[in-house]
Amino acid sequence: MSNFNINWLAENFNQKSLVIFDIGCADLNDTVRMKNILTTSVFYAFECAEAWENSNMIKANQYNRNYIHKAVSDIDGEITFYPSLELDKET
Repeated sequence: MSNFNINWLAENFNQKSLVIFDIGCADLNDTVRMKNILTTSVFYAFECAEAWENSNMIKANQYNRNYIHKAVSDIDGEITFYPSLELDKET
């Protein structure tokens, strides 16, 4: 879980229907948390790291989230992806 301020999100955007892209969603936890607050918004979560693919597919189905196992880039085609070594100081 990241240090994303979910209270700020609720205070400023709770009554709005938005389309939100969570680029680099890692473990999908923030997407799940944000959708629980912004219930009328539509979320698209992207993550291309192989380590998260299976668990994110399961979690996306469980929580009815839009998960895309792809990267977003300004390059058309395949590129080399270098994932970070840690998520929120967790290896």
